Amino acid sequence: MCLYRSKSLAGIGLLAFSLSSCVKYHPKPLDPSQLETAYRSRSLTDKGLQSFLKTLGPGLQASQLDLQTLTWVALYYHSDVTVAQSHLRAAEAAIVTAGAKPNPVLDGGAGYNNSDRSRYVFTFAPQFLIETAGKRKYRILAAQKEAEAARIALDETAWQVRSRLRTALVDYFSSLRDVEALRSQESLRAEALRLTERRLSVGEGSRPEVSAAQSALSTLRLVIEEASGRVAQARASLAAATGLPLAALDNREIVWKDYAQVPPAAELSLSKAQRAGLLNRVDLRRLLLEYAAADANLRLEVARQYPNITLVPTYAFEDGLSRYVLDGSLTLPIRNRHQGPIAEAEARREELAARFLALQASVIGDLERELEHYRAALAELREAETRLVTVERSRENATGRAFEVGEADKLQLTAAQLARLQAEHSRLDALRKAQMAWGALQDAMQQPLEPDPALPSLSAVAPRKEVQP
Repeated sequence: MCLYRSKSLAGIGLLAFSLSSCVKYHPKPLDPSQLETAYRSRSLTDKGLQSFLKTLGPGLQASQLDLQTLTWVALYYHSDVTVAQSHLRAAEAAIVTAGAKPNPVLDGGAGYNNSDRSRYVFTFAPQFLIETAGKRKYRILAAQKEAEAARIALDETAWQVRSRLRTALVDYFSSLRDVEALRSQESLRAEALRLTERRLSVGEGSRPEVSAAQSALSTLRLVIEEASGRVAQARASLAAATGLPLAALDNREIVWKDYAQVPPAAELSLSKAQRAGLLNRVDLRRLLLEYAAADANLRLEVARQYPNITLVPTYAFEDGLSRYVLDGSLTLPIRNRHQGPIAEAEARREELAARFLALQASVIGDLERELEHYRAALAELREAETRLVTVERSRENATGRAFEVGEADKLQLTAAQLARLQAEHSRLDALRKAQMAWGALQDAMQQPLEPDPALPSLSAVAPRKEVQP
């Protein structure tokens, strides 16, 4: 008997039907030069940005930018948020993959033989895979937990973006005030030099005094140049933290009305801060979900000990006779019982449990340390303010009264004014440290503290739908 087999017409028809609903590939190449151009064209007037801001509040101010508005802009533009959103979309797509049921396999054929009864041969044998032990359920559960973890990771990324932005904003404002304080000292240093030179010209001073005054003024001017450079660098860092090119901040006033206001440490208790941190830290919540996903994966690997079943109902027509046969197959667990993958999944679950415990202990330590750091920074700020008010301002006022009655000269008054400005400069530095410590405490809690703005959930309010430059 000669038999020639080919794909059945039924199989070809089913294949054509299934391919007609397939997703088509759409190329999306990356052009570095085009992406750079798009990045440099980002602006605060972007329509997508304006729409995003309207969902969060009254929208963008025409000329002034504050911490809250800059935070919303950063959540819209920053590339870290875009990456986290892409990861979330991939994790959500994995749920669809995990829930997909196995497609049947169609095995069929047609041919002929040299029999006198019938020359035609047909076979039709679809194969149906039946997953056992709840494998699909555990696969879906693991994918769902991983998607929830990716959703939390998006909020974690939003917090990190906000934290870096706040740090850049503190640097910018402290640099601006630093330059202002130094320029005030410059005018008094120049006045002191002029008075010292006059005293030398009338024989009441000495050349070393003039040289010292000249050196002090030159050193101060060098410090001012360095501080001015830090202002430019801080503004560039602020633009980068916002996800904007530096030119986008041109003609925009950056404001922070409450920069000089820091809450007293008495309002914060260690137990309250620790409780808030342990309940609100997004990285702890993310690790809990990753642990749940690892547990579901372990249950999946345990279920894979039990083989799936393949059913093959076969129809055959040959020699004028029809035959119906139900075949089946399964993998025999003889050489291994899936011990390796089970051990790996169990070890992965134990690793995540250890990481959670380690992070929890680290969080407790961070909260204790940052709260004490903040208290120390506030104490330094109070000391600087006390020195400024009770010592240097009192000395300046006393010298001013003495100058008015002729008991002190202009140079002594200038020296007292310089001492007061230097104390003011020290207070500004202490204020910067307090603002940094306040931000570090919020980082330890991963929660904005009043009056800082709360963050929206980016999984609920997506800034941008697609990956864009």
